[in-house]
Amino acid sequence: MHSGDQYNDYIGAEEYKVAIDTMPCGVIFIDRSFKILTANKSAKTIFKSIVEGKAICDTDLPHAVLLAINNSASSKRRIEMDVRLNEIQSMHYSTIIDPIYLNNTAIIVSIKDSTCIKQIDRMIVDFITNMAHEVRTPLTAITCAASIISDQGSGNDLVQEFASVIKESTKRMTDILEELMFIISIETNNNYEAMVEVRVTSILDSVIKDVQIKSGENFDQIVKSYDISPNDHITVCYKELYHALFHVIKNALIYSKDFKTLNIKVFYASKAECKVNDIVHILIKDSGIGMSDYTIERIKEALYRGDESRGANNPGNGLGLYIAQKVISKYGGSIAFESAPDVGTTVILTLPVKHQVEEA
Repeated sequence: MHSGDQYNDYIGAEEYKVAIDTMPCGVIFIDRSFKILTANKSAKTIFKSIVEGKAICDTDLPHAVLLAINNSASSKRRIEMDVRLNEIQSMHYSTIIDPIYLNNTAIIVSIKDSTCIKQIDRMIVDFITNMAHEVRTPLTAITCAASIISDQGSGNDLVQEFASVIKESTKRMTDILEELMFIISIETNNNYEAMVEVRVTSILDSVIKDVQIKSGENFDQIVKSYDISPNDHITVCYKELYHALFHVIKNALIYSKDFKTLNIKVFYASKAECKVNDIVHILIKDSGIGMSDYTIERIKEALYRGDESRGANNPGNGLGLYIAQKVISKYGGSIAFESAPDVGTTVILTLPVKHQVEEA
């Protein structure tokens, strides 16, 4: 069937072609066999190899976008990501990948030039970085002073109480600064650690152990279901994925009720029709306080804390899940939440698995 006829089967009207050609952003329609149904003029200007009927893996679409397209088709979820296309000219594009369901399953990819926005973001990042370095020194001095006051005021309960408050407050501020610096390293790709092949289950086991040690609390019950081949690995920066999973599992622990349970399921989804990649699914379920629909809508915003978490009297900073979604998105993955107040939360993570490509 001709690609144009396929397009009409999916979309149902020739006017749509005219409509998308007038859009300033690039728009690409892809069928379920990962071939291009149609693309507007803007998309063909950005990517020179975009041709109707061509497989996406044979185009100049960035590898991260190919991974995200595959992931979106597998998880049936929207994925939003930023892509840097030109290292020399520093051209940045915001990309949204959405599975759509008309006569059959298709995927729509929209690409918008975000270079100016990224330049402004860079100025903000530079400001925050400089401020963080400036604030660290006085925070260290305050912490040292609080320790001296505590030592000198031994035996005075009031002095000890105030010194403890000062130390806890400065530690919380220092933690926020560290998280902000970590976010900046992700946003600017200034993480100089090498990408490595790791097994997701191994990272999860390490994170579960470390969360319990650092929190001073333990899960009462941990149920693991690792349905994945031992030969399957994911290529990531270990520190980044560890950090993302740490925040998700830490939330599962600190927001759980009296009997703290953790259920983790990992499975490998193979898509034979997709030549780009396969997907690892990670489901993390807790017995916590849960979240309302309104909180779920906003939970991935930086510094946002829902009413449920505030009521739990927990000294969080609202950056954990923001960091998690930034890391997962960076690798072409997705993060979603299923939750209800007083029931618990299930965090659903999907990540593409990179395989070695055999040479013909």
